[in-house]
Order: sequence, then structure tokens, then C-alpha cells
Amino acid sequence: MYFPFHKANEFLGMTGLPTFLAVDVMKMPNIEADVQRYEAHLGKVFGAQ
Repeated sequence: MYFPFHKANEFLGMTGLPTFLAVDVMKMPNIEADVQRYEAHLGKVFGAQ
């Protein structure tokens, strides 16, 4: 779906960032763990603050 967008950005020298996914949030929500994982992901990608 976003392939042309990603390819255009790649052409301009940009690179992709690691992806974060939170799945099964409707049937088995685990909000606290997902928030902790998301904060750890952001710290890893952008550096801990």
C-alpha cells in the first residue's frame, strides 16, 4: 500500500525505522505491557531520555 511512498523516500536517501506492533488489542488487551514495550522501543530508536 505504501510501497511507492517508501521507494520515493528511499530515492531521496531516507531509510526506514524499526516498526512497533501492538496486536490482539481487542480480544486480549494488555495495555500496561504494550505501553512499556512502546516506551522501550522509542528509547531504542531515538535514545533514552
